[in-house]
Amino acid sequence: DHRLSHTWHVYAKGGPLAYLDGLDGRDMVVPVGEAGLGWDGELSEVDLLAGHDVVGSAGYATAVWADDASIAWAAHPTRKVTFYLEGSAFRNGDAPDQPSNIEGYSVGAGLTYAFTPSVSGNLQGQRIQQTADYGTAGAPDIVNMNRNIVGVSLTWTPQLAPREL
Repeated sequence: DHRLSHTWHVYAKGGPLAYLDGLDGRDMVVPVGEAGLGWDGELSEVDLLAGHDVVGSAGYATAVWADDASIAWAAHPTRKVTFYLEGSAFRNGDAPDQPSNIEGYSVGAGLTYAFTPSVSGNLQGQRIQQTADYGTAGAPDIVNMNRNIVGVSLTWTPQLAPREL
């Protein structure tokens, strides 16, 4: 993270990812990374992010590459309350380098309330909408990523006292 001015900052990270294709045993290096631009105001903030990554929780044989771009806005009308809105677009394809086969977008909103400096509650909602599924040549379109997600959470963050040296 690098501060450009009192209110603007940029962020970037990237590098190679060693990838072993579980289907045909190919070893390769895949570039991954993300970058962002942010503005921090007295009562709100805005962040723009874009990235390219390889994702998948079931192993390399079912991993996909993912491109995404998003914008997020947060407002802090009081020290205890934060409202936020987000929107993003994505496209995915079979890892490591197959053409895009899924595209879509996401919109969401939420509210966070800080009960104490270390305990906060959060209510959020998100809509993920798949706008295209190109499938695999000759295969039916079987992936449906459309989702409505609602979440409620209570978070406790321990406040650690500084150590004396």
